[in-house]
Amino acid sequence: MDEQFRNLLRGTLYAGKALPPPADCDATLRWLAKPVSARQVLNDGRTLDNVVPCGDGPTELCECDGRPAIVREYPAAPPNDRGGWSGLALKLNGLDYRAFNRISIWVRAECPGLRYFYIHVTPRNGGANANEGSEGFHTTTIRPGEWTRIVYEIPFFNRDAMAGLEVYCVQFGAPEGIADENIRFYLGETAMEAVEADYCRGWNTGSRIAYCHGGYVTQGSKYAVTQVQAPIFRIEDAATGAAVYEAPAREVADSIGTFTVMDFTSLKKEGLFRLRIGGAATEPFRIDAHPFDSVFAKVLNYFAQERCGTAVDGVHEICHLNVLSRHPDGRRLSIAGGWHDAGDLSQSASNSAEITLSLLDSAAAVRGRDPELADRLLAEARWGLQWLLRTAFGDGYRPCWSQLSVWTRNIEGAPDDVFRDARRRAFTNLMAAAAEAQGASAFRTIDPYFADWCLRSAIRDFNFGLDPRENEIGCWSEYFGAVLLAAAALADASGDGGYLLRAEPYARRLLACQQTTPVGEALRIGGYFNKDEKSGRPTSFGDEHEEILGLGLIRFAQRTKNEALRSDCAAAVRRYCDYLRAIAKVNAPYAVLPSYIYDIREFRDHRPANMTDAQLDAEDARWRAQLKNGIRMDDRHYLRRMPAPRPGMGYFMPPLARAKIAAEAARWLGADDLRELAVRQLEWILGLNPFSASGVYGEGHDCHPLYVGFSGQFNGGVPCGIKSFGDDDEPYWPTATYCIYKEVCVHPAAVLLWIMGDLE
Repeated sequence: MDEQFRNLLRGTLYAGKALPPPADCDATLRWLAKPVSARQVLNDGRTLDNVVPCGDGPTELCECDGRPAIVREYPAAPPNDRGGWSGLALKLNGLDYRAFNRISIWVRAECPGLRYFYIHVTPRNGGANANEGSEGFHTTTIRPGEWTRIVYEIPFFNRDAMAGLEVYCVQFGAPEGIADENIRFYLGETAMEAVEADYCRGWNTGSRIAYCHGGYVTQGSKYAVTQVQAPIFRIEDAATGAAVYEAPAREVADSIGTFTVMDFTSLKKEGLFRLRIGGAATEPFRIDAHPFDSVFAKVLNYFAQERCGTAVDGVHEICHLNVLSRHPDGRRLSIAGGWHDAGDLSQSASNSAEITLSLLDSAAAVRGRDPELADRLLAEARWGLQWLLRTAFGDGYRPCWSQLSVWTRNIEGAPDDVFRDARRRAFTNLMAAAAEAQGASAFRTIDPYFADWCLRSAIRDFNFGLDPRENEIGCWSEYFGAVLLAAAALADASGDGGYLLRAEPYARRLLACQQTTPVGEALRIGGYFNKDEKSGRPTSFGDEHEEILGLGLIRFAQRTKNEALRSDCAAAVRRYCDYLRAIAKVNAPYAVLPSYIYDIREFRDHRPANMTDAQLDAEDARWRAQLKNGIRMDDRHYLRRMPAPRPGMGYFMPPLARAKIAAEAARWLGADDLRELAVRQLEWILGLNPFSASGVYGEGHDCHPLYVGFSGQFNGGVPCGIKSFGDDDEPYWPTATYCIYKEVCVHPAAVLLWIMGDLE
């Protein structure tokens, strides 16, 4: 960590206060500077002729700070706990706008008492080419009281018969006494523009260089990818421009294209460098023994900014005191505390437990090198532990998931009280038990009272976790992994090996979930885990905690006294690692792991309850089409390079989950190649991808603004991630900001932090 960043950390109490993002990291600056070759105004702010108001409140013409605008006034208070909407729609009369590929709008909000203002923009195309799903949707968060220009590109949005453009504003409330009753929203000039669109779909780099913006490990492998053709590349000192390394570039042709690979593994010099090939060059990057220190600190900063139930400087005031979890017997408790789960204001107990685990493990990992940072990690972990402890009803019920999209008054008994039913969910209780037990070990000498509270709660929650209710478990292998993880943590915290003995049957059941016989014909792969012992359905996207499966197996095996079972577990871990090694080559020259092996029968077998036969047939046909765009293994199984798009979410969690398992296995098995595999997954997220875009906001260069909903851009925010387009099986990263790929999420952030701790 360079001294300048170290001083910044100290000044923010080690990311306890907001770390400011670098001024030049946001890709919006580049987008706004693009030359515009053609332009057509849809509304100049001087007419209501093509304006259709939606929702409550008057709509008028006005002038604001010298700019003509359509102004709309509407109540700030939301009608329900999912928020409300008020908006304006521009009628476009089915005209052809294919000559343009970007939307530009000027917006402003006046809402005293609110720090941020959330806007949703949606173009509509009519006729036979109406767009499906999320394509074209864009959301942004602006600061009130100033005009902001929003631009986003829509090269793959059908626009041959555009029906309209909708601009909706969210009614998201505020604590009592903070905000005015009404919001005034101004829509200025709205236009379609033609620009040279960003590359956002596919594996090609063109003239860009795909490299890790977060830097490279001194003693690790180092490479970058481009399609610039040149015989030699060079590494330069970023300050002086002097060459420090030159080597031949290597041309590689694979199933996804032809690329130039630049390998500079043998460069061991530490410092700040730039890579240059032909006429292309990177921004500066670091080679260091610990290059991800700044990423680590920024992700920690993100968690501090996501705190709920307390004031967060520059983000929000004390919040959600009147959001209540309701027990079936009528008892209630406030869910305020912990962390907001994503760009909305939801909360997840299992994700909160996983964050806490990652913070505790990371604190232990960095303690020897950076005690101040370790203390700060422990403090953030304690914040999560306190929420887990406080929100348990004592009989297995707790607020497992609270979906929420509003700020509330903080006054119980007010019209905006929010009630969420408590649930008794075995997986959630096991995750809580693992975090609490780990907390008991971490705080044993620091605060024995708190450690004892953690341990007693862990024992209680573990017992509740061993009692799943009928049809509760969606992925049994992940559940078994959670049992093993909690048992291992409890054995450490209590010194009682009985927890490991109780976990032995679950370890055997988890082993029975492994696919030991390879599937496929030309490509034969085994070693992955299925959802259960009998169905043969592989875990896939939507099974959200694959990392827990692997961690539980490893940590149990490291502690059990049953030598035969330990040997079987170790063999299973090795088989799984061989599976990772086998699939790691599929996306070459990128080292990102492909998504999953899918079972073509899966969608029909998990029919949603409210789906008609006709809807089922249509969705099943699309599911099969999506899988068949992947790599055929046999009639039943397909390997997708990117996740099947049907679940809808972006693709950072699958490689992160496997990277976490690989990093943990690397330490246990002494396998350096697994450590390297884990690092490769971080590098994909940090810029070694076709778009050369960093997926951690504030780290590196050309960060896309993220879907933050109710707050400003978070330094260290990690989104859902790159996804695919339509039924394609290739990466997609548009300039539009939407939740399915760009919503900040605590789950990938936690696992990213966890992996970086492992690299210590």
